[in-house]
Amino acid sequence: MQPHFPSIPDPIGSGIDIETFGEWESVWDDLESGEIATERVWKSYRKNLEYVLEDVELLLENVNAENTVISADHGNAFGELGFYGHPPHNPLPCLRRVPWVETYASDENSYEPNKERQTVDVSESDVESRLEDLGYL
Repeated sequence: MQPHFPSIPDPIGSGIDIETFGEWESVWDDLESGEIATERVWKSYRKNLEYVLEDVELLLENVNAENTVISADHGNAFGELGFYGHPPHNPLPCLRRVPWVETYASDENSYEPNKERQTVDVSESDVESRLEDLGYL
C-alpha cells in the first residue's frame, strides 16, 4: 500500500475508522479544508516515499534484471483545479503523470530473508469477529 496515507514514518490522518466502518478521515479532506498545511502534507508524503524507496533499493540489490522499471499507479492532486488526492475518473495531469524510472538490478546477495514460517494462533470466533467488523459477515 505504501506510499499511500497514512504515512508510516510520519503519520498524519487516520484513514478508515474500523469502529464506524465507512467513515473516512482523509489527509486530503484536511488539506482542502485548511486544517493542515500543504507543506506539512508534502513533508509526510516525502518521508513515506523515502521509506518505500529503502525497500526498492534492497530489492534492486538482490535480484538480477537487465531492465527494471520503478513506477506507481497514480499521482495525487494538491489543490489543482480544486481537487485533492486521487479522485476517480479525473483526467488531471497531476493524477495521470506517474514516476517512471528505468534502471537495472544486480544481485549483490546483501539480504538473506528469514525463511522460517511463523504461525499465529487465532480462534475461529476471532476471525469471524474481525470479518464482521470489516462488513463481510
